[in-house]
Amino acid sequence: MSDPARCVDSRRLASLPCGSLRRVAAWVSLAVVFGGVSPVRADLAEAEAAYKRGDFATALRVLRVEAERGDIDAQYRLAFLHANGQGVAPDQSQATRWFHQATDKLDPGAQFNVAVMYFEGKHLPKDPVLAAYWFRKSAERGDSEAQFNLGLMYDGGLGLPADPVEAARWYRMAAEQGLKSAQINLAVMYRDGLGVARDNRQAYVWYALAADQDDRGAARERDRIAKLLTPEEYNEAIRLQHEQEMRGYEPPG
Repeated sequence: MSDPARCVDSRRLASLPCGSLRRVAAWVSLAVVFGGVSPVRADLAEAEAAYKRGDFATALRVLRVEAERGDIDAQYRLAFLHANGQGVAPDQSQATRWFHQATDKLDPGAQFNVAVMYFEGKHLPKDPVLAAYWFRKSAERGDSEAQFNLGLMYDGGLGLPADPVEAARWYRMAAEQGLKSAQINLAVMYRDGLGVARDNRQAYVWYALAADQDDRGAARERDRIAKLLTPEEYNEAIRLQHEQEMRGYEPPG
């Protein structure tokens, strides 16, 4: 998967999504549903053993009991069985139900992980619509990479209707949290008048903030745009940049 800093190029955007599977709460990264973990409880051990021998019906039965009792591990694993049609007919609505039961109790990274897996088609069926759904869930809880990815999906019309206004809105949320890729894409939107009014002052601001995070392409574009500004516009751009910096975000270090 692409490095977050390389999710965009000097013109527009490149690959999707940005970011990678993460560790969530105190348990595994969730990229592997069964295996790689030694369950400490007999019930999950039974479900894992059944899954490994291909007895998905038994795994489903055991996990459903524990999931209904509120066990997060069981809910998460049960969601995968429903999504992949193992031991039951594929049912994305049931998968979504159990993913919600599990991930709503965790940090936004859990929902981000679900989105990535749906987007890539790894461990879950490839489905950009469901990827967008789960990126939105994570984005609405403040995850900057999810906000950026949702902007990309609106920008490219992938899993969502193309909507440059929404793309710019989500880019801005991520950019204001210091995500360099979002700052660059937001600068492009202002530079080219995509989803926002064309404004070279704002383009300068966001390229400058990205350049402060050691992006050479952003620095070159910042300097190019600076030459297009009148002295008054340049002073205003510097003021806006400082204002943004004073809002307190810390660029990722």
